[in-house]
Amino acid sequence: NYKPTGQFIDVEGLKVYETGKQCDKAIIIGYDIFGIHPNTQQVCDILAAAGYYVVMPDFFKGKPWPLEGFPPKDWSGLKKWIGEAGTWEVIQPDFKKVVAFLKEKGATKMAFYGFCWGVLMALHASA
Repeated sequence: NYKPTGQFIDVEGLKVYETGKQCDKAIIIGYDIFGIHPNTQQVCDILAAAGYYVVMPDFFKGKPWPLEGFPPKDWSGLKKWIGEAGTWEVIQPDFKKVVAFLKEKGATKMAFYGFCWGVLMALHASA
């Protein structure tokens, strides 16, 4: 029953959950395959309360893997979905938009924190 304290904003056509005061320290959150949900928003809000400006882009554009579809009976469907919606090549343009947005807002120190699928995207971003 968590009630998120942030809000959704638009960053060049990309829906982004933001929380915390804009400052020089920003964290980009990469969620798991289930997308934006209260659990990931709560983590964002906790990090914001610690003094960070936190953003969580909706990389899956409102079409995450359905919770009721996990674990999948046939893993080929999940692999196909990830190939279409969740590769670094697919999300990288949106990631770059978010980085540019954060720089415009004054962020000079940034981190990418990921959950499950988001960890893989954080590794790509750091390469």
